[in-house]
Amino acid sequence: SPTFGGHDQNDGIVRHWSTGLLLIPYRRAVLISPRVASEVLARLAQRTGRAQLFRRSKERLPFTGKVHANTFRLAYNEPGTNTYAPWIRGTVDPIDTGARVTTIATLHPAAWFILVALIVFARAAFGAWGWVLFIWAAFHVVMCVIGFWPTLRRADAVLREVVNDGGLAAEQAH
Repeated sequence: SPTFGGHDQNDGIVRHWSTGLLLIPYRRAVLISPRVASEVLARLAQRTGRAQLFRRSKERLPFTGKVHANTFRLAYNEPGTNTYAPWIRGTVDPIDTGARVTTIATLHPAAWFILVALIVFARAAFGAWGWVLFIWAAFHVVMCVIGFWPTLRRADAVLREVVNDGGLAAEQAH
């Protein structure tokens, strides 16, 4: 489970959460790979299917999205529908010992749109801001706990394997 306001190095990735972002699921991580940057990007591209509008890829690859020259934008490709699945954006930079992969995981922009639409609809239907915001916040926190964080852990495991075939050295994220 996430630890807010600290670093967690137990699984080979350094994570940093900001206490001011409790209602905004966010995680920045830095992975260090002994592989050169071009090899990391090629391995990632081999495991990334083409994203389709409003549905997951039918390809049996771990990720959907796009891999570019030194950047990527991915969603974890798992069965079912999960509006709270993380959107993982990252860069791959060459370093003396291989490559540094920096990732930022947050909610997909479509999920934010749905959340705002729910607030607007609830306000129009019920008229009272206090209860609307309380129910929205409770729903959002529950969905982060059962949707965002577990899916991010599964995506992290696959990303670590893709980047380095297992155990990673870690660099502190700022």
